Amino acid sequence: MSGTWEVLIEDKVDLVIGAPGPVPNQKGIRAVKLTELASINKTMQPNELSCYRSIIVHDSAKNEIPWSANIIEGSQHFFVSSGELVIIELTEPRPTEDLYLAWKLTNKGKGLKRLTSLLLDKAAKPTYTLL
Repeated sequence: MSGTWEVLIEDKVDLVIGAPGPVPNQKGIRAVKLTELASINKTMQPNELSCYRSIIVHDSAKNEIPWSANIIEGSQHFFVSSGELVIIELTEPRPTEDLYLAWKLTNKGKGLKRLTSLLLDKAAKPTYTLL
């Protein structure tokens, strides 16, 4: 949410994974749109989602307005510290939301370079660089 971009811009993190669009108009940020990494091979009715637990991520924005999106009514909610997320195709699809892998161009550490290289193997293009 807004807090994701906020902490990147303020140099409180080196890398964000799954930052929501739109990419902020901030110079020096590289953002790569992520692809789907997993999927279920059947379509589902929207009411079938209540059978699955929903992962809820609180917006950590401190200076921007926090917001929520795609909270599924009737589902159980929980926080996940690890595990694999699966994309479920619905018979009535929700609007697609772009998610990004993003980092600052000024951060040039070897660890960040290696990690982004590994993650980019799983990412889609295009890459956005605001200079």
